[in-house]
Amino acid sequence: MTSESVRIHPLSEQQERRLLDYLDGKYLEIHHAFTRRHEPESILPTLRTYLLATRTLLTLTLQIPPVALSGMLRTSLLLRLTGTVMDNIVGYSPDVTDLIPLLQWLDMLDRGWLSVLCRHAWDSMRGEGVELPEELLEKTPLPTQTDCTRVHSLLVTGISALENWMEGKDEDEGEGDNLVHDMRRLGYQSTFDELFHRTLTKLHELELDEADDEEELLARLPSWSTAEESANMDVAGVDGDEVDMEGSNKDMEEILYDHT
Repeated sequence: MTSESVRIHPLSEQQERRLLDYLDGKYLEIHHAFTRRHEPESILPTLRTYLLATRTLLTLTLQIPPVALSGMLRTSLLLRLTGTVMDNIVGYSPDVTDLIPLLQWLDMLDRGWLSVLCRHAWDSMRGEGVELPEELLEKTPLPTQTDCTRVHSLLVTGISALENWMEGKDEDEGEGDNLVHDMRRLGYQSTFDELFHRTLTKLHELELDEADDEEELLARLPSWSTAEESANMDVAGVDGDEVDMEGSNKDMEEILYDHT
């Protein structure tokens, strides 16, 4: 996909409303399924199935045009998704079968944030950002300092939570399953160590104030409510699991446009 073929027009108010209605419905559906993850009839019983379900939200969010004012919406929605998923991942019991799908999902999120911070459009086929024509890039505002701080905080605190989760540390239940040994055995230690390296490097280039301490970063977190060793890692998805959730494969065209 070239920059000329990317949809570069901002969403209309009607398209934005339709997209938000769809995403709100999906968030609610996934939230309800997540809270019932331990029940026998759960449709999201494993982290793998949860990641498959939320992949649609990630892809749709990244496909929002980066140009103003839609670019601001894309950033806000990606902040929401990042916070929600990073919180929910650790709600599942660590399982070695979920390790590779998890690293794949986080790799795509890293690529997605890099695309947003670089003001690129998203190519869902290639799983990476595409540069805008220079005349549009000049009219597309850079991420705000507040957005950069929020992204940095979400990723830093998320990585810390993932480390504790993978080590099997649970404040309520004591020591649980430990994925660290499995991760090293499978050769993914360096992949984990480099989580979000693209995004964090870009944030440094944007001159995020690193003097902010952790308490200040945490205080600025958005409060969302919801009613390489493996350089060739496939970020296109994981086969073998099916999540029975209506509309999970709808693309941007089907959501934004009423064909009736």
